Formats: sequence, C-alpha cells, structure tokens
Amino acid sequence: MSSRNLPHICKNLLNTHINSLNRNICKRSKCVNFVRMGSTFTEGFKKLFKKSKGNESVSAKIGELNLRYVFVRTCVDFWTDIPVGVMFDTAYLDTHPGISLKPDTPVIVALHDTPGSLYDMIPILQPFCNLGYRVVAPNFPDKIHTRGMNRYDDTTFSGKTDERVTFIHDFLQTIGIERIDMLIGQGSGCNTVISYTANLLNKHAVRSIAPLSPIGHKPGKALKEYPAVLEFDMLWNKSTLFKYPLRASLEISAFHKFPVLRTYRQSDRLKVMLHFAGFQYEWLNSDSFGIGSSSIPRLMTYNLNNNLVDKDLMEEYTDLLGIPETNVCHIGTGEQVKSPENNNTALKCVAFEDKEYTLNKYSGQLTLLLQDLLKNVIKKRW
Repeated sequence: MSSRNLPHICKNLLNTHINSLNRNICKRSKCVNFVRMGSTFTEGFKKLFKKSKGNESVSAKIGELNLRYVFVRTCVDFWTDIPVGVMFDTAYLDTHPGISLKPDTPVIVALHDTPGSLYDMIPILQPFCNLGYRVVAPNFPDKIHTRGMNRYDDTTFSGKTDERVTFIHDFLQTIGIERIDMLIGQGSGCNTVISYTANLLNKHAVRSIAPLSPIGHKPGKALKEYPAVLEFDMLWNKSTLFKYPLRASLEISAFHKFPVLRTYRQSDRLKVMLHFAGFQYEWLNSDSFGIGSSSIPRLMTYNLNNNLVDKDLMEEYTDLLGIPETNVCHIGTGEQVKSPENNNTALKCVAFEDKEYTLNKYSGQLTLLLQDLLKNVIKKRW
C-alpha cells in the first residue's frame, strides 16, 4: 500500500463520498489525517481539502481528541472467497497522531458499544487527554463514521467478534501502536477487548483491560431465544430473497420472542439483531477464562438494572474473569466510589445500582476507577 502514487490516492479519497451530508469537504478539512498508510502529501494536495476561509494550518493540536481518518485494510485471507479482505476509511479519535512518543507515555485505546460510536467514549477519555496520555478511540465499521472503500465492503464485514478483533489488530498496526497500557471496552465492545487480549501472541502488548458493562459470557435472560437470533442471521445471509420478509417481520418478533429489542430505536433493531448473532459466545467463554487465568490487571463494571444482563450472570462472569468476591463493591444511587488502601486495584469489580446509570452520568467515577487501574501499570508516575 505504501507504493500508491498521488493520483491513485486522490481517486480513492474522492470515491469515499466525502461530499455527502456526513462527510462534506468543509467538515473533513478540519480533521483529515494527511498521513495515510505511510504516504506523505504535498502542500498542493492539502489545498484540495482546505476551506476557502479559515486557518491555513489543518494539523490537530497535541493532547486534544481530534477526529481523523485512515485507510485500514483488514481481514486479509480471512474469507476463502475474498482473500484480499476489505478496506475501510476508518474514523478515529487520537491525541498524538503521527507523533513519536516517549517510551513511558501511557497509551489508552477505547472501543465503543453497538449501536454507538466513538463519541460515546469521550466523557471518560477526556481527563486522560489532559494528562498528556495518548488516547485512541476507533469507530467500528458502521456505514456512517467508518465506511467501506468498495460497495461490497460494508456488507461483507458483518461485525462478528472475530472480524472485529482482526479489524482492531490491523487498525492499531496501521497507525503504529504496538503497546497498549489500558484497553477499555463498553458494552459489546468488551467482547473485542477480551478476545483481542486473550489471543495476542505478545502477552505484554496489552498491559491492563477495563470491560465496562459487558454482555457476559453466555446469553442472559433477555436473550433466552438466542437460537432464534442465530436462525434469523442465517436466513438473512442466505439470500437476498429473505431480506424483505425478515425486515417486515422484525417488528413482530421484537415484541414477542425478542422483548429486549424494545429498548432500542426502530431504526437500530435490525442492526442489533444481526449484532447479537455475532457475539460468538462459544469463543468468548474460553477467552474470558483465559483472561481470568492471567495476571493482567483488570477492572470490570456493570449495572444491576441493565436490560441485557442479570445479576446472576454478572456474578458468574466476574468469577470467570478471576475477580474475587471480596473485590466486588456495590455503589448505590448518589454514592461515591471508595478505594480502601488495602483493596487490590489490579483485580476489581464495581456494580452500580442506579436505574438511570449511563456512561456519561458516572463518567467522573469511572475515570477515577480507570486511573486506579492504570496505577498498576505505570506506578512510577503516581
């Protein structure tokens, strides 16, 4: 990819629909990454994306979460019928893009939930930006923020856990990240965190993990009809003839076999249904056990009033991750997280009991918990 010439790069950029409503030239000129796949662009090429009125410089400020884009080719030799894989114009937040970091600069990577986007992670990431850490938050392929370069790339990439793990691996390799001090996941993004960490050949590449509100290692009460979800996914991918009747009948199934879908917007229900089918619990169970058997520092949080999980499932999952019961604390509505000095911050679980729990509402407390976890990795800084 590094041998691409300038005309070819221009052609690819113009084919990514940058003139659409979500990616107009004016918006993209503020945050576009001009170092793509090792290619350096000339000043003349920068003017193509520069606003007619505005600042001459388009480079992002160091230490701020700026939206950027990078081409990522992923899933090469992943499918037998598509050995070349797929390519995405990937949106991501980065505080130190293309900057050589000091060896002791902490690196934090955050993975969002689905439905969701990279913007959901900003409340808990902003404090780390102010400390000078490198903070990266990619957006999974979703046809909105991260789009396929080919018309078939978006449909080929189904978003299953193994595909997402491969995507994150290729993304980090593309932007030059070889070490992660803390890998954060929210919701279904925890699946990618667990599987990515458990299957790394270099066990020191990820130094700590923080699954926030994970889905668990097996279907909960809300997904008791999980076999029907897999059947729905099989029919959806079998032929285009099934897509229209399945889409039409989804509303009926949403209020009967799959009541959990009521918690999502109508426009997101199809995406959520197909996303449920890609959880791959059989692999997630073994990967979670592998994490529980390791010495990697980890923090887990969950909400007791989550519609997708239940208390028994979370307690079982906490034990599977190797977090002892003595290190599990419950936080009621309006209470503050307390961290006694004798508490083991390398293995910790916090259960929130607020019915109105959201990542944004408890961002301050979550940030403190994440800082405690990071102390186990960079103790000399504290």
